[in-house]
Amino acid sequence: SKGRYGMDFIPSWIKVALPARERTLRYCPHDGFEDKCRYCEKESVNVSLGNLLTFPWIKESVSKGELVLHGWYYDMDQFQLQTWNMDMSISEVDRV
Repeated sequence: SKGRYGMDFIPSWIKVALPARERTLRYCPHDGFEDKCRYCEKESVNVSLGNLLTFPWIKESVSKGELVLHGWYYDMDQFQLQTWNMDMSISEVDRV
């Protein structure tokens, strides 16, 4: 249904995960379905962390060391919470 409490947001919400799907297909082409799903779930967290950096005030705070972003993944099968920090570093680009 559409409207204020409908589900019309889902297609745009799903699009956010497309980069995670693409990375999963690139880096795990021979893995089984369940392993691909788990990788994609974790990669979606990474994509979300990257998306946070599109907000200038967040990027600036992270760059200054005033804010640290953390990713969390809860494995419901293993009852384990995995956390990781975002490593923000800038590398030099070789000019051709």
